[in-house]
Amino acid sequence: MNKRIKTQVLVVNVPNASPAGVPVEGFLTLDKAYDSCTGLGVSLGDGFAGSGNDYVDVGLRDAYGQIEDDCHMEAYQADAGVPPDQKLKSLLIKNNNQVIYARVIPSANVTAQFTVQFRFRLEDTMEVVARV
Repeated sequence: MNKRIKTQVLVVNVPNASPAGVPVEGFLTLDKAYDSCTGLGVSLGDGFAGSGNDYVDVGLRDAYGQIEDDCHMEAYQADAGVPPDQKLKSLLIKNNNQVIYARVIPSANVTAQFTVQFRFRLEDTMEVVARV
């Protein structure tokens, strides 16, 4: 058995003047060529330092309900010296070609737009039948 791994990325833009505690969501459809999502990483992007926020909470849901409860961003972020693409929180989402909603909840009123990047690790196992 061989395992294929792919990273799928979603960037959620949190607009200026978003109120504290009110979720901002983005969405994506997981690549149907992969069986499951096995990890999630989060990076704070452009503008966060000037946004007036010390942290954000993040969470995941699909059309059927909660996948990952809202929690502090640090649960998904890389430690100092670790590349962001190498810090992933383990989770298991069976891929039924569903839409995944990624939620960002600002801790304070947003004074400047910023982005949050969600990195989904997708996996698929392939059985090698014969080598030619």
